[in-house]
Order: sequence, then structure tokens, then C-alpha cells
Amino acid sequence: MYIIAEIANAAQGVFEDNFKLVSKAQKTGANAVKFQFYKYDALSTPSYSKYEIYKETFYTAGQRSKFVKFAKSLGLDVWVDIFDEWGFEVARKNLSHIDGIKIPPTVSLNYKLVEQILDLKLPILVGVGGLDDDQIDV
Repeated sequence: MYIIAEIANAAQGVFEDNFKLVSKAQKTGANAVKFQFYKYDALSTPSYSKYEIYKETFYTAGQRSKFVKFAKSLGLDVWVDIFDEWGFEVARKNLSHIDGIKIPPTVSLNYKLVEQILDLKLPILVGVGGLDDDQIDV
């Protein structure tokens, strides 16, 4: 069995808590951790009710690199969700420390970004929650 511990945004913007979460995942026997790479202004517009939450809990590219490298230093595989071009660039710059990519359902219909992700030549998970059958068949 291969277990991926979803870190996502569980630390709610508290930078140091990400390291604690990764350490706990490793201690529980997880094989991997998964982070979400996105920029708040690509997920929503300022008029969206959750925009300020996304902005307040945002981690920079440098911070995300530190999470990835820390997880690798503990012997964990690293997976990332890529939500946008910014997240793709952060993943590309950390490619030597990333073992796999998850394409979220909302991204699966962005064919340009999906092609870029596929060009990374890493194992891929594809989220399909919320998609219609004909969208999944594409």
C-alpha cells in the first residue's frame, strides 16, 4: 500500500506548521506528502468571498521549495497539485524533488496547462470529482 498524506493548506498560513505536519506524516508511516501549488489570485478574484483567506494563507515559491526539500530530507516522496501557471513554474523549479503531480478536476479542462504538466514526465494522478462523464472521457 502506498499512502500519500495530504498537507494541502492544513497549516492555514502558519509557515512553521507545515514542517510539523510533514514530520507527523512521516512518523505515521506515510510514503509521501502532497502539497498544493497555486497563487491566490489565480484561484479567485477579489470579489470572491474566500479571496482574502487564499491571500492570507498563501506561501511564496521559496517557502514551498522549503516544504518540498524538507519532506525529501525525511525520505518522503513528494506529490503536488498544480492549479495554475504559477504553481507549474514552482513545480518545474523543484522538479528534482518532486515524485508526482496531481491534476485537480478544475485544471483538467485547461488543456495548455495539462500538456505542460504531462511534459514533466512524472507520474500523474487526475482528480475527476465534480466532472461530468463526457468531460472525463476526453
